Amino acid sequence: MAMQKTWTFEMRGTARRVAVAVMTVAAIASFDATTALAQEQEQPEPFVAGTKPDRRPDRAPRIHTLDHNADWRAAALRGVSKPIPSSLRFVDDQGAWFTPFTRRNMPPPYDIRGLYPSTLRRANRAR
Repeated sequence: MAMQKTWTFEMRGTARRVAVAVMTVAAIASFDATTALAQEQEQPEPFVAGTKPDRRPDRAPRIHTLDHNADWRAAALRGVSKPIPSSLRFVDDQGAWFTPFTRRNMPPPYDIRGLYPSTLRRANRAR
């Protein structure tokens, strides 16, 4: 009766290398499939703006209040001398969307609005 070969560590040479490679590939494929399936089941569909432009997604962020009071306007126009140029009148109609104009700009020496403390100190010393 002939002995049948089995996949054991008693195998030598090329047969052993092939067996190890096959088992490694099978283990990686199994792990990847299990991980992908678990991630698919756990996470809800991500919010991507613009995939259905004719309707607003239920989970999209909503703005309930908008308060652009005098303090907000003063902060937005800080460093701009009066009279306010007509090119900056957009601040009066600014909605709740992002605008870089209400944030600090580049640091000195490019800080022409004086929004960084070091620029203010330099301007005061120059007076």
